[in-house]
Amino acid sequence: MRAVMSEQLRQERVLLRLVSCCEDCEHFVDETEACDLIYPTVPHRRAVWDQAKDGDEMSFCKMFEAR
Repeated sequence: MRAVMSEQLRQERVLLRLVSCCEDCEHFVDETEACDLIYPTVPHRRAVWDQAKDGDEMSFCKMFEAR
């Protein structure tokens, strides 16, 4: 799923406690900073989300499972 970064999305992430980053996923291996399902992690990393500017297209991982 994709979403466009906006102030509303930032507020919803906080208000609704949305977790969607690799670091919050059961499949993320902390030691290697990789996905155990071999999906790319870069588009879903917390740093990418935190640094996104309004209008940036954001990507949610389809295999995300909360820890």
